[in-house]
Amino acid sequence: MFIKVNKIREVPEHPEVVVTHTDAPELYVWNTATQPNCTKNKETKRWTQSTADAKLTGHEKDALFPLATCNAAPLVASGGTDKLLLLWDLRDLQDTLLAKKDKDAQSSTTDLSARQKLKGHKKTVEDLVFQPRSTTNLASVGDDAQVLLWDTSSGNSPIAAIDKAHGNCDVHTVDWSALQDHLLATGAADGSLKVWDKRKLPLNGSTAGGSLHTFVYHTDAIMRVEWHPTEKGILASGGEDHLVVVWSLGRATAGAVAAGPRSSSKGGSSNKGSDSSSREAPPEVLFKHVGHRAGKVVDFQWCPCSAWTVMSVSDDTAADPDMAGSSGRKDGGGTLQIWRMSDLLYLPEEQVVAELEQSREWIITGREQQKFKKPPRALDDKTGVREEPASAGAKAVVTALDATAAQGNKQPQQQDNRQDRKRSSEAVDAPEADKAVAAADGPMPMDVEKSS
Repeated sequence: MFIKVNKIREVPEHPEVVVTHTDAPELYVWNTATQPNCTKNKETKRWTQSTADAKLTGHEKDALFPLATCNAAPLVASGGTDKLLLLWDLRDLQDTLLAKKDKDAQSSTTDLSARQKLKGHKKTVEDLVFQPRSTTNLASVGDDAQVLLWDTSSGNSPIAAIDKAHGNCDVHTVDWSALQDHLLATGAADGSLKVWDKRKLPLNGSTAGGSLHTFVYHTDAIMRVEWHPTEKGILASGGEDHLVVVWSLGRATAGAVAAGPRSSSKGGSSNKGSDSSSREAPPEVLFKHVGHRAGKVVDFQWCPCSAWTVMSVSDDTAADPDMAGSSGRKDGGGTLQIWRMSDLLYLPEEQVVAELEQSREWIITGREQQKFKKPPRALDDKTGVREEPASAGAKAVVTALDATAAQGNKQPQQQDNRQDRKRSSEAVDAPEADKAVAAADGPMPMDVEKSS
């Protein structure tokens, strides 16, 4: 039996280990370094079924999408339709999970029960995330329109809550900034994106509203938000409108007056059905990726080792008729795209202008700017050093000097090397040298002193 994989996340401390969410209550753990490659049976034409290294149990109902791993310890957190948040510590089976195995040997799956169950949501949990560099702090969102903050060291109940975070809409996704750990971002079913300051939320209580920023540009539900791993104030959102939008908090702050009416909108329902790829973007939108034309964006991730590079995934099973081809099929599966923003979009303005100035000729006329190229320098046979190429006039001077030196060699050498060098320097002003230079380089300018 094959089960659809809904989400996959790696364990930061052990990148070879990944965790998957399926259409079942259990989660599965895989060590990709020791898992055997699947083979296809030539007779049945079916692929051999892999066996997971571990199975994480504890959910009472299906757990479809909410999945998070911790970057400070090998911890896994999950949410489900049972309204629960569950936590596992993979160190409980580290010896089994990381042990070297014979890829040809028959493997078995080890069950691991949840260490902790957190209760607080009233409806299905949609997403959750660990606070970066923390093993105890989490944030979660759900269909109850709430954002809950947790400290697992203080108990199994939330320490703070935001009621009706996006009005009455389901909250689909949440992410915690790694560079500014007081900032969280959430995305909702109405297409709105909000940024929250954790320091302004009351502990052991709940609040309604009070977001730091509210952005509205998506025309359909937002399915994923993620902060940039190396740039402060930059985050991205992906939605069912087929877009991945990159936002800049710096632009929002700078244009707060102009963006005020649009940013204070309470929902994206007015944008439903419109094409966000052709609408004018608000100033806080730094970039929008429109490559997923055939399906909704369900997940994406910033590349941690290549700045401004993103990998995004769309679900094309409900593709638009125009994108489904002549067959009219709508079972397109999924699309994976890897793309990178142009640096002209995020570099400082003065640096962008300097770069464009170098290509001014091509931008204005379409012709490539001619660049002066120096001829290669000749190699000196005696010194082995490459000398700069001499001009025609310099070559004529050298010829005249050689001729003068040849005449001097006919006389007895009664002077030392110093006198020879003096005679050679005086020869530069000799008439023969002047004539040679004039013939090579054209008429020489008049010497005012001599003409007078």
